[in-house]
Amino acid sequence: MPYPKLCLLFAFASFAMAAGGRVEFNRDVRPIFSDKCYTCHGPDAAAKHVPFRLDSEAAARKAAQEVVDELRASVRDSVKNA
Repeated sequence: MPYPKLCLLFAFASFAMAAGGRVEFNRDVRPIFSDKCYTCHGPDAAAKHVPFRLDSEAAARKAAQEVVDELRASVRDSVKNA
């Protein structure tokens, strides 16, 4: 997947909108990550030299926040350079 962090952000956002803001990681998010992402981003991510894990809510939220921060910086830079 070319943009895994961006996909992560959209996954959280779409769940939040669909569930009216009541998303449970174990119920709503973990099954999708387990099927689609754990091959690389599971418990052995460090052994595979993958920069982030998605098998815990804390790790997934941290990765999502990093995406948000990167997007904000990119938008800020493009506005500043416009």
